[in-house]
Amino acid sequence: MEKALFKKPGNPKIYRFCSNPLEFNQIKDKNYYLISSFLPFASYSIIEEIDYVSFDNPIALGPSEKDSSKEEFTQYIQEIQQAIANGEFQKVVAARTKSINLLDNFCFNTFITHLTENYPAAYLSVYSGSLGTFVAISPELLVKTQSNKGETIALAGTCLWDEKEKLGNKENEEQAFIGKHIEETLKKAGLAYEKGELKIIKAEHLAHFSNTYTFELPSDNFSLSDWITKLHPTPAVGGYPYLPTIPFILAHEKVKRALYAGFSGLYSTQSIELAVNLRCAHFYKNKAVLYAGAGITAQSNAEAEWIETEHKFETMLQVLKKFLV
Repeated sequence: MEKALFKKPGNPKIYRFCSNPLEFNQIKDKNYYLISSFLPFASYSIIEEIDYVSFDNPIALGPSEKDSSKEEFTQYIQEIQQAIANGEFQKVVAARTKSINLLDNFCFNTFITHLTENYPAAYLSVYSGSLGTFVAISPELLVKTQSNKGETIALAGTCLWDEKEKLGNKENEEQAFIGKHIEETLKKAGLAYEKGELKIIKAEHLAHFSNTYTFELPSDNFSLSDWITKLHPTPAVGGYPYLPTIPFILAHEKVKRALYAGFSGLYSTQSIELAVNLRCAHFYKNKAVLYAGAGITAQSNAEAEWIETEHKFETMLQVLKKFLV
């Protein structure tokens, strides 16, 4: 049995789901929960909405792989920058993990309650099923549609909110790559769009650059799920351009991304609202594996990118610290 919970930013309503996994041809005009891996629909689950759901504590043992050391992460960044210097691509998001031990009396349901109370302005996505036990506290919308209107955002560049004036040329460059990818994807699909102004948004203790794109959806003969596979992974979690960077990540990155940097949220025949799986963790018996990434360009400094991932881990750790050994 698959179980899930989803909450939108700034909205107290919690959507709950529980069912055997479904297929797309079983979706009707009501809310379902959809979660997908980093590679769209390589692995996924669709779950039916219900009134109440309670989660069991994870019982699966954690992975045996060790987290990347600072030296290994620095070497990976150097490999990316060498490929950039060789003209292979312009940006890649480098991911790493942080494993932490949980108390023997860790209660997953209590932890989820703390998350809903502590992060009202984020997308909260909780999943437990055949793909593992996974939680994301995301600031990033992937795509939202209602009737014939759609919306997506380009979000990049990270620093502490109290130091947001440090968002500069490197972060602007990252943002531009995401915007280019979104615009290329919209144009190839023949979708008319408008680009919003560049803003700095607050995501808990962090600041990011953000642009909103709104677009018109055709009335018929348009497959939204097919278009999502072309939009995602955006350069916010993958790289730019798309084709050379995704194979590079799969070949060189030690992290098995699984659901990290995938997407999850509400899905129906009439509307969708999907968030990117960020500030997230897989949970196991007495253990959690946290995921974070940093956008690497020619301007990147390895020490600064390591610190950025530490700041991103802190979103989950702020609540988990009550449950650590």
